[in-house]
Amino acid sequence: MDIAWIIREIDTEIERLRHIRDFITSMSSSLETQSQAPRKTSAPKTRSSKTRSSRMEPPVVVLPPKEKRTYTPRRKAPIDSPRALASAFPDRPVFVSKPSPAAAPSVKIETPPIDTKELEAAVRRSLFGQTA
Repeated sequence: MDIAWIIREIDTEIERLRHIRDFITSMSSSLETQSQAPRKTSAPKTRSSKTRSSRMEPPVVVLPPKEKRTYTPRRKAPIDSPRALASAFPDRPVFVSKPSPAAAPSVKIETPPIDTKELEAAVRRSLFGQTA
C-alpha cells in the first residue's frame, strides 16, 4: 500500500480548504467594514407650496359617452354559380307536393317456405365439413 500517495492527497485537500477559508474570511471582513461604514445622510428636501401651485395641471377633457352598437342587417351577395357537387339552382320556384298516406301502394313480399333439412345440411357443411 502506498501511504505516501495518500498523505499527498490529504495535504492537497488541506491546502485547498485553507485557501477557501482565507477567501471566506476576507469576504466576511469586507462585509463587516461595509456595514459599519457611516452612511451619508442628506438633508431632507423640503418642498415649498409655491412649487406645487405653480405647476400647470393639464386640462381635463370630457369625452362624449360611447354609442351602443346596433345590429344592421347586411345584404348577402348572390351566388353566381353553384359549387362542385351542389345541386343546380332552378330559375323558378319549385313546389313539391306532400305524398298522401293512402296513395302509397302496399307491396307484399312473398318468402318461400324454408326446408329444415336443407338448412341443417348447409349448417353441417359449413361447420363440420361433412356431407349430409
